[in-house]
Amino acid sequence: MSFVSTLRLSQAALAGFASIGAGFGSYAAAIPDLKALLDITESQLGLALFFGALGAVTSMSASATLMARFGTGRRFIALIMVFLSLAFFGLRYVSDLPGLGFAMFCVGLCTGFLDVVVNARISQLEARTGQHLMSLCHGTFSLAYAIAAILTGVARELGADPEQIFSNAAVVVAILAFVALGGPKLPAGSEDAHEPEKGRAPLPFAVFLLGALILIAFFAENATETWSALHVEQTLGGGAAEGAMGPAMLGLTMALGRFSGQALSIRFGLVALMTAFSCLAATGAYIAAFAPTPLVAYLGFAGLGLGISTLAPLGFALGGQYLTEAQRPRGIARMTLIGYMGFFLGPPTLGLFAEWFGLRAAFAIVATSLLVLPLLLRMLNVPLASQDGPTEQPSRKD
Repeated sequence: MSFVSTLRLSQAALAGFASIGAGFGSYAAAIPDLKALLDITESQLGLALFFGALGAVTSMSASATLMARFGTGRRFIALIMVFLSLAFFGLRYVSDLPGLGFAMFCVGLCTGFLDVVVNARISQLEARTGQHLMSLCHGTFSLAYAIAAILTGVARELGADPEQIFSNAAVVVAILAFVALGGPKLPAGSEDAHEPEKGRAPLPFAVFLLGALILIAFFAENATETWSALHVEQTLGGGAAEGAMGPAMLGLTMALGRFSGQALSIRFGLVALMTAFSCLAATGAYIAAFAPTPLVAYLGFAGLGLGISTLAPLGFALGGQYLTEAQRPRGIARMTLIGYMGFFLGPPTLGLFAEWFGLRAAFAIVATSLLVLPLLLRMLNVPLASQDGPTEQPSRKD
């Protein structure tokens, strides 16, 4: 299948991933101005972000039931994106901490649901076509995130305020909703409903273990998205454009890693690659934590982004291989819910540490948490990434 055909096949899901990336890239780069505008502390900002994660977990808890009713069709994805556009537009009216918490709850509610649906759609496409698409889609999120962060940094230097930034983000998400609507239907089966599960057999243990791995990866990703601009500007004395380069560097390196992740996994093996990349991510986080200048911090963010880039998409792809067609909505929803606990726990935890001990200590915690990933991988017999799914007992040889 050509690259153009792959893009066309994945169009609705790609638009969904891009909308999440564009929205949060704009938000992350605008955080220093938003924090100053509302005159809030790091712990208060972390509390507001906690409500965003709470919204995501709330929608994810209901996502399997809703997908069983409405499926993962492109019209359904576009509808969720319209609500996400309205949620980002609502951020422009925030004037105090309670308002920010409510706005982030609405954003989280939409992004959490959209995240589950597009991941489930891609998992279905992989199962029905034999193509590996998960890394491409997650890479699209990272690329959109990086571009949005860079453009937001430029806009801030030119005098744009958070109201203008969030309005622009809402418009971009709305445009991407039309892109999703124009995507093709799922091949070899109805896109409007799933085959019902019979008996609801217990999900494989791999789903929960890989969910825990994704949790730590999302925890590290969220920390860098949220606090990197503040770290560069507040700790290292950088300007607005220099601060925006923190999340932008994360997005660019994550896009690079995700676009090349499948080829690398075939070349080196899943366990070896994911173990090495988790150690690279931990090293990058330590460098960012103790960086003396913004330039050194960028090197740390680059290592962190490249290191965590493959963990979530390959985790979802592997989890999908352990699931039947009927189990897939519930299994992907469960993995996403577990993974998003990293967003749920990360903001308040790191916000408190940043206020009490500084942002250097917060990034040191991120680095230490990433060292747990090799231990989790040793607990799982991971098969080679196969388009046909695991047909034999996985071995630890990979």
